[in-house]
Amino acid sequence: MGKQSKIKAVDPFCPASRKQQMQQRNEKKKVNAKPKHLDHQEIPFKLRELLKSQKQMTQPKKKRRRKVAFSDNNSKDALQEPRAPNAPLDILVPKFKRQKRETVHNYIQRMDSVSNHVMFLTNNQPVREPEKEVVLTEETKQEKPKTKEFDRRRKARALQKKAEKKVDQLEKEVFQDRVKFGEVAMEPPSFTAVPRKSVGIEKPGERQLLLKNIFKQQNASTIEKKSQLPSMARQRIMEEERERVVQAYRALKKQKQLHHKSTPLNAC
Repeated sequence: MGKQSKIKAVDPFCPASRKQQMQQRNEKKKVNAKPKHLDHQEIPFKLRELLKSQKQMTQPKKKRRRKVAFSDNNSKDALQEPRAPNAPLDILVPKFKRQKRETVHNYIQRMDSVSNHVMFLTNNQPVREPEKEVVLTEETKQEKPKTKEFDRRRKARALQKKAEKKVDQLEKEVFQDRVKFGEVAMEPPSFTAVPRKSVGIEKPGERQLLLKNIFKQQNASTIEKKSQLPSMARQRIMEEERERVVQAYRALKKQKQLHHKSTPLNAC
């Protein structure tokens, strides 16, 4: 048996051939295709997205308000004069609309439950006396000056921080060395100023070492010896006296020697 060929699907309602259908699909898929009408060209998708994001950045974001089932936002008096905290709220009349992919049974059931809830609230609502409702108490009226004072303090702190930042920046610019092109440093910089919080740090040559104390004592002793030397006249007198004593000692020694020599001859 031969190989069976696959029968391709053909749309009976489309008179165009299969080849033309494929070409049309490819043209639709093209992203960077040439414009169909040169006179009327659409804005590119990327540019549209860019403009949209730019518009969102310039415009302030609107805060989304949560949907409240029963509120008094529709009344004009609520916008003009705020109610007291314990004042009862107005009950809104619900508006029904069938949602997407919602069955008729579910839609009727939802309407029934909401209407029952509204009826329950209307029946159990307390007796309202609007003439006795306090719009604003004295405490709430006194809150405005407090908020103004808080804003003033916050602005003062912000200005102080800004001034401190500017001073720091000026100090950095003043104490910054601007080295010119071709400038050569022969030695590292020497700091003469002592930091404020620094303890008295000794320099390498000024430390109180044990050997230094010994050398100081020796130097002091030599200086004392030099200071104790006699004068020239006293030195001469002492020299003469020493010479006389030496001569006397020598004469005495000679006499002893002669005496020893003479004694053995007499004995014989």
